[in-house]
Amino acid sequence: MKIRLSLRDIELICFLGRYKQIEAVDCKKVYKSKDYYIKRLKILEKAKYIKREKRYYIKLDIEGRKLLNDFGYDNYNLCRNKNYQDRIKDISKIAMLSFEDDIKFTPSWELKESKVYTNFERKYIGELEIETNKYIVYYIANRTDSLYKTNFNRY
Repeated sequence: MKIRLSLRDIELICFLGRYKQIEAVDCKKVYKSKDYYIKRLKILEKAKYIKREKRYYIKLDIEGRKLLNDFGYDNYNLCRNKNYQDRIKDISKIAMLSFEDDIKFTPSWELKESKVYTNFERKYIGELEIETNKYIVYYIANRTDSLYKTNFNRY
């Protein structure tokens, strides 16, 4: 099925290429509407640009990946590890702030060259830039192993 993509559709697909998934209700921020996003998601899903996971989450499908390849993006890959998927959900939630405010979020996999953030021995999920200030965002899970608690208490 061929469809004409809007600028907002392309923004959503690029967002999915960068952050891997999004909660369906958060798409209203991309489309800047209360109801229209539902219609667009159905159309994009039918045309195989996106697919739903567990009804609540949106990921790229075949046509979406092809479009990203045409744009020159690297290959899309989503890990199936449950803990990593929870982390991805949190990352995409934070990244959604960039649609509403003057906030820029860079996920951790785009900062792998930086040794500064990995010296802390904690899982960071990215860098948040608000106006001219930069913040490191950490993933603090409900973990029970003593090594994690020891590392966290050191700082």
